[in-house]
Amino acid sequence: SIACDLTDPGAIESLAKTLIQMRGGVDLLVNNAGFSSKVRSTRYIGADEWRNVMDVNTLAPAMLTRALLGPMIEKGSGHVVMISSMAAVRPGILGGAAYSSAKSAARAYMDVLSTEVRQHGVRCTTILPGEVDTPILDNRALPPSEETRKLMMQAEDISAAVMMAVSLPQRANVLEIAITATVP
Repeated sequence: SIACDLTDPGAIESLAKTLIQMRGGVDLLVNNAGFSSKVRSTRYIGADEWRNVMDVNTLAPAMLTRALLGPMIEKGSGHVVMISSMAAVRPGILGGAAYSSAKSAARAYMDVLSTEVRQHGVRCTTILPGEVDTPILDNRALPPSEETRKLMMQAEDISAAVMMAVSLPQRANVLEIAITATVP
């Protein structure tokens, strides 16, 4: 594994160059970094916190994808997956203004990317999960209880959706998957 600070564009470029030199690029890129603000209210969130949320959820995946896209296009195949959020579809105070905006931007980015690269054999899928029991929930002013977390989706549920999309034959592409917990 290779660690990378996704808030540093130089580190993103360095990671991509290393992957291209070592392996000729990647066949599958899953953009799964996520960051949510402590402040959820549009009235109180500051510029630095807003920028941090946008950088991790939108700018970093876009820059990493751009840096790794060349070899995929050259070989005529590859798959880019973006883990967005149901907050992109149904924004609200629970996700917060910055997070909902960032995940909406990530979804829009993937729509444009797909239109641009599908002619080169590169598939793009956006996963829109509802609440998943991950450490990002600890950023909430009132984190969910253990009982509530047990009803939420788990990371392996989202992984299964990703695997379903990427395991299809090259001729088929799933553009989006919206997935929520069975029990609200």
